[in-house]
Amino acid sequence: MGRKYIIHGVTIRPNFEEVECRFINHTYECSFSARTFVESLSLEFPRYPKHLMSVHEVMRCPNKTFVDIVGIVVQYDDHQLIGRHPSAELYREVTFMDIWGKLIVVGISGGNLIQNSYRWSTTEGNKSIVLATMLRKNRKYGNLETSSYTTLAFNPDHPSARALDDIRQKIIGGLIDMEFVREFIEKRWDLLASGLSTNDPRHKMYTKKARSM
Repeated sequence: MGRKYIIHGVTIRPNFEEVECRFINHTYECSFSARTFVESLSLEFPRYPKHLMSVHEVMRCPNKTFVDIVGIVVQYDDHQLIGRHPSAELYREVTFMDIWGKLIVVGISGGNLIQNSYRWSTTEGNKSIVLATMLRKNRKYGNLETSSYTTLAFNPDHPSARALDDIRQKIIGGLIDMEFVREFIEKRWDLLASGLSTNDPRHKMYTKKARSM
């Protein structure tokens, strides 16, 4: 059962969905700021979000939407250096599979890559289940990408993660043919290599991958 809170210093305004990068299906949104405070009782937020989106739901979201997902890591790509010195950034792509077998690529960069380097390096081999929050949809590259708000949990204690464990064990045991993963990734590389401008900082990366197929 929920609890009532009296909250002061909030702003009610029209829902600027595309501007604020939120997927809120309502005419208005409630915005908190540094002046917002809650009377007496302290707020205790759950460790993980209750609802995690499927890949199908993510695909229907507007560009730059923040989403929370969970999936089995079925592919782990090499490190890439994106951009030019001195602003070049270390970047890596992993592929998640949800409970319905749908695939989505997640671009990992910044602290989410560096701080979890060992965990990421073992994810493909042991088919880790990863719960990721506040990933941002990037329509240009057809993927999700980590943000400064992203949190990651490896093999978390969450109902949606537990539901994936049986599938994970079957993949490890070789009971599921994973050839479709390779086909999905190669098709994406080919589309991006041919569709991106040669001036795009990732064009060279995807072109090289497409040629290596």
